[in-house]
Amino acid sequence: RVPVRLYLRMVDLPIDDLEDLPAVGSWEEITYMNKPVEIQKYE
Repeated sequence: RVPVRLYLRMVDLPIDDLEDLPAVGSWEEITYMNKPVEIQKYE
């Protein structure tokens, strides 16, 4: 199992392209979640 952290930013603006988003002002605007992920071995 490998720990994985997913960072999320909630946006309530209508956008067509992610590059049109304003820059993040602080880490308080970012939410994250941790989840262990199992890596499967293929033979």
